[in-house]
Amino acid sequence: MNQSSSNFMSNDIQADLKSRIQELEEKLAKTRAKLDYESTLRKVEEKKNKRLQEELKQKNTKGNQLKVEFGVCLKKIDELTQRYQSDMNDVISDFKNQYNMVAQVPEPVNTAATSESTVSLAAPIVTVAKENSTANDVMETGLTGTGGVTGSGKRPLDVDCSENDAKKPKLSQEGEEVEPKQAVDRIVEELPFEIAENPELRHQSPIPRDEDHQVEEQQMTEPEEYHQEYQDVEDRADGIENGNISEHEEDAGQRDELADNTQAVNRVRRHTKRRPLKRNGNGLTDDEKEMGIEILTQDQIVAYSKTWNAEMWLTSAFRRRLATNNRFRNTLRYDVSMFFVELDKKNEEKGCCSMEVIPSQTLPVDGYRGLKTEIDKMVLAYPGMPQNTGNSSSKPLDSITFTGRFLIGEDATGDDIIETVNNATNAGESNGVFEKGPAEFFEKTDAVEMDRKFFVENMPTGAMDNVHALTVPTPIFDANRYSSEELESHSENSSICIIKNLIKKYKIGEDQFDFKTLNKRIEKGSELALRRQIPQSSSTNVFKSTGKKVVRTNHFRTSDTSEKVEYQEFASNYEELMKIADDALTKLTENFDRKDAIMLELKEDLMKKSNSIGQKENDPKVPMLAFGTNIDLVDLKTPQRFEQQMKEIGKLPHFLQPNGEGSLMKYGAGILPGVNMPQIYMKPPGARSSPHQENHLLKSININLGPGSCVWYAIPLEWTKKFHSFIMEQFRLEHRRTGQSFINDPKKVYRTGFWPHEKEIKAAGNPILKFIQEPGSTVLVNVGTYHWVQSNGQCINLSWNMAPSTHLQLSMAAIMNDHYLKMNQPRLLAIEQIVWKMAKEKVVVDEGLHKLIKAFLTRSLAHSQSKLLYLQKKQFNIERNVPDLNPVERCFTCEEIIFQFIVKIEKKDFFSV
Repeated sequence: MNQSSSNFMSNDIQADLKSRIQELEEKLAKTRAKLDYESTLRKVEEKKNKRLQEELKQKNTKGNQLKVEFGVCLKKIDELTQRYQSDMNDVISDFKNQYNMVAQVPEPVNTAATSESTVSLAAPIVTVAKENSTANDVMETGLTGTGGVTGSGKRPLDVDCSENDAKKPKLSQEGEEVEPKQAVDRIVEELPFEIAENPELRHQSPIPRDEDHQVEEQQMTEPEEYHQEYQDVEDRADGIENGNISEHEEDAGQRDELADNTQAVNRVRRHTKRRPLKRNGNGLTDDEKEMGIEILTQDQIVAYSKTWNAEMWLTSAFRRRLATNNRFRNTLRYDVSMFFVELDKKNEEKGCCSMEVIPSQTLPVDGYRGLKTEIDKMVLAYPGMPQNTGNSSSKPLDSITFTGRFLIGEDATGDDIIETVNNATNAGESNGVFEKGPAEFFEKTDAVEMDRKFFVENMPTGAMDNVHALTVPTPIFDANRYSSEELESHSENSSICIIKNLIKKYKIGEDQFDFKTLNKRIEKGSELALRRQIPQSSSTNVFKSTGKKVVRTNHFRTSDTSEKVEYQEFASNYEELMKIADDALTKLTENFDRKDAIMLELKEDLMKKSNSIGQKENDPKVPMLAFGTNIDLVDLKTPQRFEQQMKEIGKLPHFLQPNGEGSLMKYGAGILPGVNMPQIYMKPPGARSSPHQENHLLKSININLGPGSCVWYAIPLEWTKKFHSFIMEQFRLEHRRTGQSFINDPKKVYRTGFWPHEKEIKAAGNPILKFIQEPGSTVLVNVGTYHWVQSNGQCINLSWNMAPSTHLQLSMAAIMNDHYLKMNQPRLLAIEQIVWKMAKEKVVVDEGLHKLIKAFLTRSLAHSQSKLLYLQKKQFNIERNVPDLNPVERCFTCEEIIFQFIVKIEKKDFFSV
């Protein structure tokens, strides 16, 4: 019995030991795999560092070579400049001599009295010139002035004025009679440049921009070769026009002389077609090749887009599973891990730069980007104060403006204002209190240089060595290190910043904003705006062809369409796409040897599913992503629908909330979805928001709920004017490349999607911020910052605007109000209602904001009095204290904000019209 029991216990102990040994072996195997994985990562990192060092060494060597080549180029430019100075002087002299020869010819004999009169001209110019006109007058009039055509000077022309055809003089050449138009055409053929085909356009812009005129890209030819030296002179003329004469031209006399000669080139250029840029055989300039720009066929575009789309969806599924499944993390195979490491490396964003700023460090720029003085000159332009009123106008105003010169003093009372308006109206003048301002953007300041200096001094030694001179690092603030007051004050001086750990610190329930929860909350049958775009890397901008053979990877305008679909249709499609990516990830981890076949299947399934949504027909051969935008977290009929989501948002500091304490929008904005109410954006990989500023230059916040990341670009406020010029120039260049017309109209910027190439922005001299918004991170966009965003994975973003009660925010909102009026764009922020309600409630504000509010009240009172006098003159019946009005009333046809005077139309009158 004892022996049997002993044997039984011995067997149990052996089994237990075997089990423990097996567990230890498994742990040892996992540890070895983990060590191998970490060792591999280290080797990859070491290899990467070694490669970077080699590349840096090569770049330094190449940089030295470029310096030498640049010196040679400068010398060549000087030689060509001197040569063309002489040539252009000869051209000008020749023009003047030819004109003088024409001017000295006696007028033809009256054809009514003489049967035949022929005047022979040896000069190659036929012109109708005004009496006492000079050669300079002819040149200023242009080559194709009234009746004027310039020839080459190779063959003399005869003007034949016959008795029977006096009204239609014929031009004869060596005895051959031809019609005037044929003679002109003959002359034009001999010109060394092209003349605009439509004579009516010869005194207009050399590039017609009619938005109804569409030309296919293949119709716009780009000759492989043309006169390079003429292009050099044109480039030189561009430099002088823009004030960019090279630094090596130190001799002022040389610059003046060159400028004089270039004026002649400009006169020719104004009346000729712009010559295309010199391109290589593949259609690209050397600069474009250096930037990595390519020209792709349609098949290449499709293959590239499908591959990028599949890789980013798969990476998003991988990250989501890592974050939610510990077992998956612990059992991940080494080869699968390395596959995703390589994918990350392949699709890594280049040129991003950011740095964490600790509480003891303060960004150097005060007075918001150095613009406070300029802002005050626009909105507080009282007599005796510095003013920037531009082309102010004293004409009667249809809508109130908040920029421009005041005609009365700062201490004027309400009675003074009304009396001034009355007197001005009786005298037939405008309101007599203020004038309309220029509504212009600002010039650049030294804020960017100060920012870069700050980061160079505070980053590790050498960290900025490989950062482009026009790349501005983005500050990162860790919410755990700052109080809400410190976070607000530190973030005010940056154009844009990243706030990490904000969600964790304030314990925001992310699960209230995930896909499944929102599906339960959003009302059935509600619509959303669905945008269709081509999935691609942020470094390219290709589009779906409509018959074109090839497409550039730096196309400026985007392939971006929009349509309305039911939310449930979109949600079902979005969920299916996630499932397709998850299933592909499972297959990949279980059977990695079949990864090529799995990836091929994933590409096709994603494209087929994404293209199936919506009413518009999609090309089944081209992938088109489905981007769900502007999903409002507000329901006026059922406010409790999103009660929990709004409760989570309410945990944030007041300065980050949609209608936080002290927000301007609490004083008369009403409910504006996406402005003072949050919106959700459901993004697949590659979803883009084109460059834009927020409505009325308000601040905005964007929270990335993951699992994918987003890449952001931004332009500081003080560089907006230069960036606008860059945008219009890019549209002009695109017209030259493709023939697709685009009117030179700044209003188009607000209605046309575009995607600028990062390196082209820098080449134009614009500084740029570029950074990655990781899952869980918050981006705070400061007042007036231009920005554009792309999702590099599947993610959900939560966003809204803020309008703090500050002098800066109210000033910028008012300046943009006037800009919208100028551009005929809708205005969302009711500034008059806001300032009057703040005054009525006697809101306590600082001295700067107090002055600004008083200035706006002065303008509003004067404008209202002018309107009142007009209505009284027209004998309108005015009802006062009308009940049941909304906080902000708008015209139901044009969306214009209405203040004080609302036109009342009786139903019978309305329907009888």
